[in-house]
Amino acid sequence: MDLTEESEMISIGVMSVVNKAESLKKRRRIRDWRQDRIPDGLPHSGPRPFGREEDRKTLRPDEAMFPARSIDERIKGEAMLLANLAEEKPTAAAGRQVGLAGRAVEHGQDQ
Repeated sequence: MDLTEESEMISIGVMSVVNKAESLKKRRRIRDWRQDRIPDGLPHSGPRPFGREEDRKTLRPDEAMFPARSIDERIKGEAMLLANLAEEKPTAAAGRQVGLAGRAVEHGQDQ
């Protein structure tokens, strides 16, 4: 492209506007898709949420007890101790052990 020619500059300007419009349309579609999932109580995308099955609705009892217990203890004014959590060795959706602040850890190190 020769940016010294007026016709090329106009062509680039038109392509820029079309690209921006496509980007806005895509952003709107994604936003609408996410908003449509909210009433059903579904998260948007990504790996399955901790404590849920792949359908994102059904609880996994072996995982769901950790967030539920943590919430109950916080309401009581207590804190779920990391030492207690380490004894029970919960694993994240990706199969790694859950560590401090719910982050997955590998080889015993925070990532």
